[in-house]
Amino acid sequence: MHTAAFHALSMDDQEFLTKIGEAVRTKRRMKGWSQEDLAGETGLHVNQVSLVERGGVNASLVLMRKIAEALGLRLSELIAAAEE
Repeated sequence: MHTAAFHALSMDDQEFLTKIGEAVRTKRRMKGWSQEDLAGETGLHVNQVSLVERGGVNASLVLMRKIAEALGLRLSELIAAAEE
């Protein structure tokens, strides 16, 4: 029987998620969108958008690409904005 191992996030990992979330929030606000608008553009629930923006979830690359594209960015641009 195979069980998935749970790995706690390090402080560096959590800080990165928080920065990604801040980048999403900044880019969303620059477009004049609410969280509901971004949710509608991505097909996500507004609660998922909120979690991403707060760094409360380790979202998949596919999900982050979907968010980036909705914001008119490439995923690499969103990551770069978080690393500034």
